[in-house]
Amino acid sequence: MPAGTRTRRGRPQDHLSARPTARAVRYELFTAPDLAGEPPRPPSEFDRLLKTALAERPRTFLVDEAQWLNGQAFEYVRYLWDEPSTQLAIIFVGGKGCHTVLRREPMLSSGIFIWQHFTRLTPSEVLDAIPLFHPIWANADPDDITFADQHAPHGNVRAFAQLTAHTHTAMARTGRPRVEQELLRWAFSRLASPPHRHAARRASAACHRGPRPGRRRNPHAHRSCRPPSAVRPDHPAPRPGHHQRDRPGP
Repeated sequence: MPAGTRTRRGRPQDHLSARPTARAVRYELFTAPDLAGEPPRPPSEFDRLLKTALAERPRTFLVDEAQWLNGQAFEYVRYLWDEPSTQLAIIFVGGKGCHTVLRREPMLSSGIFIWQHFTRLTPSEVLDAIPLFHPIWANADPDDITFADQHAPHGNVRAFAQLTAHTHTAMARTGRPRVEQELLRWAFSRLASPPHRHAARRASAACHRGPRPGRRRNPHAHRSCRPPSAVRPDHPAPRPGHHQRDRPGP
């Protein structure tokens, strides 16, 4: 039950908006296992149908972006889980504030068996995990993976996914077979997270303005905002205060 659209078996998966009601949760649970027929109108009949379906075999109910659920939705999920006949395991996944929101529901949080806090990967874990994350990192130099991690993701897997997409685009358009630091510098400028965007703007502004009087020129800042030559015509580095969406190549 994600808060945004996901795909399942190549087709869009039903999803819930923020703050869903118990009625919305009912319909999501009716749609997810592809139950036959039309959903009943009376809530009591709807609940009886769901409990019968959830008792047929073990099922896992993954609730993504759980921090956006309200008390009514949480209470309905707990109601189904408390039913002795249902074979239901529930996994709540969420970002910032998820733990606080779940703790506000004492009847629900007291039944949670495991609380798992996911932290950033350590530098050594990055070198172990990232080569398995995507083929472009499989034959990358460990020094380049460390360089990428130190300048952008800092052990955050979601940030690594963004960096991987931009680096893959640069490799495809330049024809380069391996990850290189020049490609990574260009990919850093494409990231949307505020710290990197501000850094890219400062580096880009330094390129446009040139060194200030009385200050030594910083060749690293000048080079870091310069995209690879084969990428530059269609994808210039972002200008100060300018946000450009990535466009597909020819």
